[in-house]
Amino acid sequence: MDSAVSGVGIWRENVYLTRIEIDPYSREAAGLLGNAYTMHQALCDLTDASRSESKMLHRIVRMPDRTSVYVYTEDPIEPSSTRRGFRVGAARDMQPMLDKLRPGQMLAFDLVAVPCKKAKPDDPAVKNSRRVVLREPEERMNWLRRQLERNGFELVAALEKAPVDMSARKRGTKAGFRLRGYHYAGRVRVVDPRLAQRALAEGIGSERAFGYGMLLVRPV
Repeated sequence: MDSAVSGVGIWRENVYLTRIEIDPYSREAAGLLGNAYTMHQALCDLTDASRSESKMLHRIVRMPDRTSVYVYTEDPIEPSSTRRGFRVGAARDMQPMLDKLRPGQMLAFDLVAVPCKKAKPDDPAVKNSRRVVLREPEERMNWLRRQLERNGFELVAALEKAPVDMSARKRGTKAGFRLRGYHYAGRVRVVDPRLAQRALAEGIGSERAFGYGMLLVRPV
């Protein structure tokens, strides 16, 4: 596949999905789970590259019996990669599934994203707009529908689950900030496979460095 896809941005050569298990008894790992900024840095360390260089997306998945981090990268993360509190599993090559996407194909999807809009600053002297998280469920669902449509999908059904909050603070600083995303699950129909491939590889929405925007899908 060509590295450049006309009209849809830069396409990565491969997409690998890796599941990283988090040791629940590791103080270091617990600290990473509590800070989206240091988690981002720790995952970049596993790839020996920045997020943009490794084309990385990640998602923290908390279940009753374990906590995992799912990661998309252009190159596989080696199982021998070491980080205290992390156990890196083998990567799955997602490219064959992406290459088989066809118009009309139905997929189950799962997404944690930040539905937001640009708002004018309160201070007239400030020229740059700011992002504001959408407050109303109907607004957020309309945002999700638009995002999926511009990324090659038709939304068939979706359920908004509980908010997913994260905290982030740079090392050496006292002040941090909080992020709020929303968890969606449902079904989509593929309309434009090339756009859909890009969305899966590059993510949807903002705050992708902090664990939002990674689209997980499976055929149904």
